[in-house]
Order: sequence, then structure tokens, then C-alpha cells
Amino acid sequence: MPENKNCIVKLLPAELHDVLRDALEARCWDFSELPYAKFKAVKNKTNAVLYNSGKLVIQGA
Repeated sequence: MPENKNCIVKLLPAELHDVLRDALEARCWDFSELPYAKFKAVKNKTNAVLYNSGKLVIQGA
């Protein structure tokens, strides 16, 4: 079974939420909505979710 790779940043400061979204948009990530999240972004085999709590979860290869 392949290893699941996670990186969790517990609290991304609120002033960086828009900066992160802009950076991902500039790199052509695809965005969608997810319950309890500000956004979900996907590119290739990598997912990034910024939750309303400020937690950023990045999963993938």
C-alpha cells in the first residue's frame, strides 16, 4: 500500500489566506467548495484544503 503523505499547518494566519489562494490560482490549481473549508484546491495528484479554523492540509504525491 502506498504511503499517505500529509503536511498539516495548524493555524495559517488569516492575513495569509488570500495570499495562499492567489498563489495557487496563479499556478493554475483547480478550486472547489468543501464543507467547513474556505477552499479546496487540486493540481495533478495534490490536494490543498484551507479549513475555516485556519488549518491547512496538503495531501498527495
